[in-house]
Amino acid sequence: MGVPDLVRLLAEDPRYRSRIAHIEEIPPRLPQYGTLSRPLPDALAAFLAQKGIRLYTHQCEAIERVRNGEHLVISNPSAKGARDRSAHLETRDLFVEALRQDCRIICFAVSRRTAEPVTRWSQEALGAKRAGSIASYRAGYLPEERRAIEGALKRGDLAGVVSTNALELGIDIGSLDGAILSGYPGTMNSVWQQAGRAGRRRGDAVAVMVAFRDPLDQYCAPPASTPRNAATATSRSTNRRHACCSRDWPAKLPTDTLNTTPAHP
Repeated sequence: MGVPDLVRLLAEDPRYRSRIAHIEEIPPRLPQYGTLSRPLPDALAAFLAQKGIRLYTHQCEAIERVRNGEHLVISNPSAKGARDRSAHLETRDLFVEALRQDCRIICFAVSRRTAEPVTRWSQEALGAKRAGSIASYRAGYLPEERRAIEGALKRGDLAGVVSTNALELGIDIGSLDGAILSGYPGTMNSVWQQAGRAGRRRGDAVAVMVAFRDPLDQYCAPPASTPRNAATATSRSTNRRHACCSRDWPAKLPTDTLNTTPAHP
């Protein structure tokens, strides 16, 4: 039985007929594809063409913002149309790929139970030769263990670290190229602090937040509209000055920009 048959059956059933005030058929929305101000790199464009993938309007807007220096990317593995995969595995893949691109990176996990598996999976993906270039960090380590990890990261002996919020504040960990936030940390202040751990001394830095399936993360990263109350972080090294900027979007957006489709079933 299809949906039209079910609606007609309910409308004719005396048990429900008096309770139905209005029936309206809403046609499906056509996809809105966007264009970029300049093309993607040849290799990436060829890959997308091979897969038959076209960029939607909101995806083009996100790419343009990254190109303009607004370097907070929100990855939503649970978005409609995306592969339904673990946010932890998405975090691992981003962390490993950043290391393979010779980026010095910090990954913030919401708990110890997340930080240690992500570290182990990343070491396995990198292989024995590079496994020692990353470490996990949490407040439960002995003081000498924490100082050793902090010193190795500051000196550049470690290329990456997966940490709880223990490294969010107050510890000098040197210059990093990027930060990955595995899950919304609970407050916008924490988003700013964690994203701002990268890019303090040299060049630009990128921050990526991987959204979990829970409602709060999905509120911050709706699949087809501008992230609400998301921090847009830019870190530049200018005479020891560090800037971490946020953009707050209005609570009421124009009707044509709203996406009423739930982020997940």
